[in-house]
Amino acid sequence: MAGPTTDTNLGPVINILKYMPETVRFAMLRLGKDCNADGSYSFMDAKCSVSVIRDERKVMMVRNFKKVFKRGIDLMNELKSGDMNSFKNMGKNYKAAIIVLAKFLEEKEIHEKSLNNVLNRKQNEGDDSCQNTELTVALAEHLLGRLAPRQSYIIDSRAKRNGRCSCGEKHCVKDPTYGSTGIGHEEVWHGHVDIIFSSHEGVEPESTGCAVRPLVTDSETRTNDAEEMEDESDGLPSGNTVDEDKQSTIGAEDQSVAETIVFSLIQRIHHPDLKTHLIPYIVISSCDFRILMYDADNDVFLCSMLLPLLQDNCLHITSVLILWMALHYRIFCSGIDIDPKKIDRVQSKFRNIVGEKWEIYSKSLKLGVANFPVVSKNTFPSNEDIMLGTELF
Repeated sequence: MAGPTTDTNLGPVINILKYMPETVRFAMLRLGKDCNADGSYSFMDAKCSVSVIRDERKVMMVRNFKKVFKRGIDLMNELKSGDMNSFKNMGKNYKAAIIVLAKFLEEKEIHEKSLNNVLNRKQNEGDDSCQNTELTVALAEHLLGRLAPRQSYIIDSRAKRNGRCSCGEKHCVKDPTYGSTGIGHEEVWHGHVDIIFSSHEGVEPESTGCAVRPLVTDSETRTNDAEEMEDESDGLPSGNTVDEDKQSTIGAEDQSVAETIVFSLIQRIHHPDLKTHLIPYIVISSCDFRILMYDADNDVFLCSMLLPLLQDNCLHITSVLILWMALHYRIFCSGIDIDPKKIDRVQSKFRNIVGEKWEIYSKSLKLGVANFPVVSKNTFPSNEDIMLGTELF
């Protein structure tokens, strides 16, 4: 990617500032007792019940996107005047992030065409596992990877079909990068995430994880909590209905919670000096997405509203801005600004649940694991063991 220059065309960026996420919100979640984070479980087998945190009036406690990403919102407001001097005076990381966004907006139509080619075929073909791999590659190549720092990412090499994007467009000639995306520790939650946005050398301060899986969008299965958050939604339409088994989708949500927490804790281990360890994790489907965030310092878990990906076959501009800020959270996220005396009211209680396993979560989590060793679990004793036992009475 070219370095920041004064010749950068900020027109596309300035033109979309009217689509800033004014009323997008996060709910604050608390983990329930039905949680197996203290055992050796893969993400696919993770169980983690959650509930929204409410105040004494039983009103859901939420956080506005503008507060969580205040640094990013302030930066964009500086550009509203169109004064090139405000861009010239920005730090290099801010300039680089804006150039990434400007370039994507200039090329948005060709990426929309590629995404729609894959999405339309996904609806008409069988073999869900192949479809999911194709969707993962398309989202990495034509959306998330284009918005990420250094446009660098790694896709889980265990995907059923490794190869180029299947959009069929002439402009799409890059070979996707596949690698080991295993995170966690074999004695606690662990597994492989679909995409990690970071350098190929390892976890970077702005690394972000992403899971491509179905989200609850059916009006019959969505909770009152979600509807409560979406009373004011910036004009964002609700997601399209998907025909997914409800229990399977709940399992996918448990998996997303586990992956979000582990990824944030890994960042805390590798980069303890970051200004905030409120780390985003993107959970995205062919229609919608959520931004999940876990603060590994303060034990706070945030879950965004369900946000649309496309509208009339075009990328939703507000959603593009949200994804861009999430991927550049190192410079845009302001963290959780809550009175330390009141932080207990909004904590997820993850540390309470894992007990003595916190030692592993806080110090020993791993990244880039190809295969996790199997941890033997207690089973019924063998006949030989029983025969060698000692009589108690």
